[in-house]
Amino acid sequence: MRKQHYIAIKTQKDLSRSYDSVEFNLIDGQTDYDVKDNQTASFKALKSYTTIVVRSNKEITVKLNAATNSAITIERGIPMSLESMFEITNIFITNASGATAAIRILGTKEGE
Repeated sequence: MRKQHYIAIKTQKDLSRSYDSVEFNLIDGQTDYDVKDNQTASFKALKSYTTIVVRSNKEITVKLNAATNSAITIERGIPMSLESMFEITNIFITNASGATAAIRILGTKEGE
């Protein structure tokens, strides 16, 4: 009988081992608040993210990577989750809700 050779095919993505978790309050009227520059716990364990979850108790808008990018509205109490869509190197948040918003961000990178 002839010996057969097999090539292993990876069927599961590498799981993340590191993450950043940031919680802070953002006062009303803040425009394009630079999370990377102002929150020392952000982008600390990782230089960039491929997966993020952003939650707020007030409606806010978020821009990813640059303050000039289009805004994404996050409704109060409904988390925004992006997974493995593209590399995220910064987050910019605008709060025009009329009250201080409690922000929570979890960021991780595939395979890190």
